[in-house]
Amino acid sequence: MKNILLLGGANPAHKPRDVAAHVADYLEASGGVKVAITEDTGILETAAIDAYDAFLLYLNTREERWPQSREAAFRQALARGKGLLVLHAGVLSFRGWEDYTQLIGGWPTPDFYHPPYGPFVVHIDDSTHLITERMVDFAVRDELYANVQLTPQARLLAHAKLNGNVQPLLWVVEHPHTRVCTLLLGHDRAALQYPGAARLLQRGVAWVAGEL
Repeated sequence: MKNILLLGGANPAHKPRDVAAHVADYLEASGGVKVAITEDTGILETAAIDAYDAFLLYLNTREERWPQSREAAFRQALARGKGLLVLHAGVLSFRGWEDYTQLIGGWPTPDFYHPPYGPFVVHIDDSTHLITERMVDFAVRDELYANVQLTPQARLLAHAKLNGNVQPLLWVVEHPHTRVCTLLLGHDRAALQYPGAARLLQRGVAWVAGEL
């Protein structure tokens, strides 16, 4: 059994508590994990995080940063082997924090935007990775982020197309001591209830927690 700490809140354009509750319920029902939810990121500076195998970030701080001591504690926890899954708006957080950009392997460019919530196809780029193994393309309705740039270290696993351009949706970065996965699906609970999206979430969490 792996223990996951879901860090939520700070997400005014979404319904973070509703999505967090759905994510926790779904992951626990899928088996193999126990999920705790908190909006108090101060927990990162306490010994309480020793009980967790991975973090799941569903928040949007935009330009706001954590205190330096909290950022350092977060980096140290990951350096000790805890995994990280960044969900949807988490990619928009901590703008200007270069360590975070390199950690998660992507950032919103100055041209970042999203069209209205609507349908698009998730194209699987790499069906050999453990998260996307044997998966095929699938359709969803969600909020599609456009103009997110990946770092050279990121491994793209899935994308969507917008105006003929590739828009990353799922990628991973393997660091020496931690695994990081970013999944840009998940504007609301409905978007995460598509079987393909749910599978990516479940297997992404399992992978960062060392279960895959």
